[in-house]
Amino acid sequence: MNNIGKVVSIGGANIDRKGICENIVKGSSTPVSFFYSFGGVARNVAVNLARTGTNVSLITFVGNDNDGSAILNDAEKEGVDTSFSVKIKGEKTGNYTAILNGLGEMEFAFADMNIYDEVTKDTIADREDIIKKASIVFADCNLSEGVLNEISTICSKNNIEFVVDLVSIAKSSRVKNLTGNIYTLICNYDEASALAETNGSMEDVALKLLASGIKNVVITMGSKGVFFSNGIEKGTIPAEVTKVIDVTGAGDAMISGIIYGLMRGTSFEKAVRYGIKAASVTIASKFTVADEMSHEIFDN
Repeated sequence: MNNIGKVVSIGGANIDRKGICENIVKGSSTPVSFFYSFGGVARNVAVNLARTGTNVSLITFVGNDNDGSAILNDAEKEGVDTSFSVKIKGEKTGNYTAILNGLGEMEFAFADMNIYDEVTKDTIADREDIIKKASIVFADCNLSEGVLNEISTICSKNNIEFVVDLVSIAKSSRVKNLTGNIYTLICNYDEASALAETNGSMEDVALKLLASGIKNVVITMGSKGVFFSNGIEKGTIPAEVTKVIDVTGAGDAMISGIIYGLMRGTSFEKAVRYGIKAASVTIASKFTVADEMSHEIFDN
């Protein structure tokens, strides 16, 4: 299919290590089956979008090591432009380890993302030319407040839609002063309430975030679905019923589906429905980015 506009995805790319065990016994040796894949929020979003035929560039930061080279080479093979990504000398590529139970649900997760502390706003400023050519820029909050501020500034002055994933409660504060420039925010309830500084209802939290300047708010609720609001369109959409193989990457797939819809000028609600469809396909796959991901899952 023809590409429509361009997306630039900025943020994490790392090695995913997933261990699956039927019964977790704390304080004792537990049998586990490990397998490895490429991951990272920004990388997953970029690869998902590439598989839908979207024109996408990835700006990520890896170590000058074999893991970093493998991640970038794989993304290139998927059709993602990685020419503006950075190999940081003396740093190791980020890694994420998740322990899943027999139902495919995460019990524990450990992230070594220290490399992102080495990224400076000058690195982003040097890539302004590629960023300002985008229709949508996505960033995850693995990046520092200063780096996110630089991305936000470029988007604001070039009228680019800025999409943000908060990633975690601890990192949500990194966009506290940028909400006026965020077009679409994607997060779970705990992250949303931390940023909004309120523990009210889903709708109350969303309203406070909208009042801060954010245009679209998407609050994920896991197996219960998604709440969305932009002040005009709002509601709750249930998750699609599917067999759960592995939940890893489902949130990133949802982001990709929402961006896919926004790029094509759908209504906000339809974009969110695309996100739910992408998440359901991913949950039913053992891979972080499902082999089945394509534009056809939305067109059918």
